[in-house]
Amino acid sequence: MRGCVNAGGGNAIRATDELVTVTTYCVALRMLMRQAAADYGIDITQLRDNLTLTVAERLRCHQIALNTVERLQKATRQ
Repeated sequence: MRGCVNAGGGNAIRATDELVTVTTYCVALRMLMRQAAADYGIDITQLRDNLTLTVAERLRCHQIALNTVERLQKATRQ
């Protein structure tokens, strides 16, 4: 990418082409990974939604789920 500094030379065009190629590759790789995850049964949407929450919000949701599971387990034992 050294060619990007030299705005008058052909190196800048080559560096831009390489960047486009790398970006296209990364997009394609992400698409393949999403499809592989979906094929395996992983819900990417849920993961993305959870990542929009703060750590404290995620911990709170986890605690609510844990409390629910514990109550259900206790209810089935009685």
